[in-house]
Amino acid sequence: MDDSSEHLLAIILDTNLTSVVANGDEVGPVLDAILVFCNAHLMASTSNMLCLIVAHADQNRPLFPPEAEDAHAQGHYELFSQSCADIVRQLKDMMEETPPGSHTSAPMAAGLAMSLCFINRISRERPPQVRLQKRVLVVTAHGTVAAQYMDFMNVFFTAQKLAIQVDACVLGQESGVLQQGADITGGICLRTPHARGLLQYLLWVFLPFGEQRQKLALPEPPVVDYRAACFCHRQLVSVGFVCSVCLSIFCKFAPICSTCHTVFKVKGMSLPKPTKRKRAKHGL
Repeated sequence: MDDSSEHLLAIILDTNLTSVVANGDEVGPVLDAILVFCNAHLMASTSNMLCLIVAHADQNRPLFPPEAEDAHAQGHYELFSQSCADIVRQLKDMMEETPPGSHTSAPMAAGLAMSLCFINRISRERPPQVRLQKRVLVVTAHGTVAAQYMDFMNVFFTAQKLAIQVDACVLGQESGVLQQGADITGGICLRTPHARGLLQYLLWVFLPFGEQRQKLALPEPPVVDYRAACFCHRQLVSVGFVCSVCLSIFCKFAPICSTCHTVFKVKGMSLPKPTKRKRAKHGL
């Protein structure tokens, strides 16, 4: 790696990974692969920095770096080694707190926004002459995140403006939204076919940064699904109706936009006209 640059990696881990793991015994190797990947990133260079955020149930919790530690010491490998046991303990506590059988979609968009805030704060603290390479990695098993489509789009365009690369490693079905985010920010969205091979894909595809990736033979990028989610049902649509004022997307036509309350004028369709109040006559 280039000694004149620093590498900051923020990982968003969706703890609903158990939804794609058939055998409960495979959950441990998946979490072990994440921790090994974090260790490999920190061991690659003494200047590397790491942030680990867990999206679970209806909350996002930063597990690394510890809040009590100084921000300038968060990239040290020894600090993460000491925190591994605490990270595993917190993950187990979070999973045990969730009622069995619940399938709540984790707010990953909020976790992404939290990681961007962390990266932006670290960027402001670095000296101007230091080149900071910034990246976010989303590890999830839920390909369908249409309910958070607008939140994801806001985060992706913010990351693009801040020159932050967003990668996505999906263990379940393909995610059109995460594909769009990776394409917008110049990252990679990869679906791993087997949970057991997660570590190999993490070290091969997601460990190298921008300049190093150009020298590797990476998997062919998938065709990006650029369908948008409608504002009425939060479902991905190929053809829809767009408000000419606020650009809201709807899967079915509505004479009034539910977002900005604009009344549309459609040729051949008569719409109710607003009633005018009659002025009261003041007599003597």
